[in-house]
Amino acid sequence: MSVDAVLCFEVHQPHRLRRQSLRQDADSLRSKYFDSSLDREIFLDVSRNCYGPVFDRLAQLCTDYPDFSVNLSVSTSWLDQARRYRPDLIDRLHAIPGGSVEFIGQAHRHSLAGLLEDKTEFKRQLRVHRDAVRSEFGAETSVGTNTELLYNDSIGKAFQDEGFDAVLTEGAPRALTGGVNHVAEGAAGIKVLPRNRRLTDDVGYRFSNEDWTEHPLLASQYASWLSSADGDLVTLFMDIETFGEHHWRGTGVLDFLDVLPEEAGNRNVEFITVSDAVSRHPASSGFRAGDMDTVSWADSDMDASAWVGNEMQREVFDRLEGLRQPVLDSGSEELLSVWEKLLTSDHLHHMSTKGSEDGGVHEYFSYFRSPFEAYSAMSEILDHFEQELEAQT
Repeated sequence: MSVDAVLCFEVHQPHRLRRQSLRQDADSLRSKYFDSSLDREIFLDVSRNCYGPVFDRLAQLCTDYPDFSVNLSVSTSWLDQARRYRPDLIDRLHAIPGGSVEFIGQAHRHSLAGLLEDKTEFKRQLRVHRDAVRSEFGAETSVGTNTELLYNDSIGKAFQDEGFDAVLTEGAPRALTGGVNHVAEGAAGIKVLPRNRRLTDDVGYRFSNEDWTEHPLLASQYASWLSSADGDLVTLFMDIETFGEHHWRGTGVLDFLDVLPEEAGNRNVEFITVSDAVSRHPASSGFRAGDMDTVSWADSDMDASAWVGNEMQREVFDRLEGLRQPVLDSGSEELLSVWEKLLTSDHLHHMSTKGSEDGGVHEYFSYFRSPFEAYSAMSEILDHFEQELEAQT
């Protein structure tokens, strides 16, 4: 029996906020609020460890194994930084054979616009990202995923309204009416590809954990797990930084990737594009997530609490939501561009005060000393931004 799998990678870097104070000698709001030096340092470091080696590998693997395909969800923020700091990386993405890579749609700037009550802005941002992918790669996006796999029925409807055939999201058991390894159908009728959390995190989180009972994980063993999955489609979605950054080269993670297509093929597992998954597999179960029960891939709760779970986060999100219409009414491209960057999910993620294992994940991804420092930095920026907005209107 053969099994299809979709291997999806998130490719994203945020425009990071300044940690200390606003840059007083800046000649633009972007320079005043955002730390381009830190962005450059991190982008170049991750490029050496991950982007360069992995993109080259994917191009070679897709050439050597014509039946092997990958799917990339590339944020416009990542594209901005790649053009600025490592334009050769975009060339390396172009080197992946066209029929073996599919680009997945998402919100512009990897933003939290999907959580805004009025989905007009979210739909606009889906179109901006779609245009960016079309312009850069000459590709169309027919399958999308919201930032951080955030999904509810209204978000699904917005994707459907914008012409998407399907959405990827977390395979949260509370939302599924059937098994995770199938295509499901959302409330609006759009197809849903639920992520297999366990099989994704076996690589994304546990690969280098020497205390894990399955360590070291070999590609042959992983391919066997995929081939024995209960269902007809396994959806895998992880950060591209899994390979070489979250797990260093010395863990063997790049070697794992090198042999995965062959080991999967030996066990009748075919890695396909997301659009092929949608066309091959009819929906065999339902996926229901009410607007007050949003699903995401974050934390043990798999909900929106990683970004709007405490008072600091909710205050900041409400301020950003309230600024949308005045920014649009201003007609200022600079104000709109800055507001879009401030809505990037990373900023609110750094303000989480969760503890235990969830808190450790938030701390790992944050460049602030504490969530309170992250909140203070954003609050100072919003105070100044509101003054600028008032002065221009």
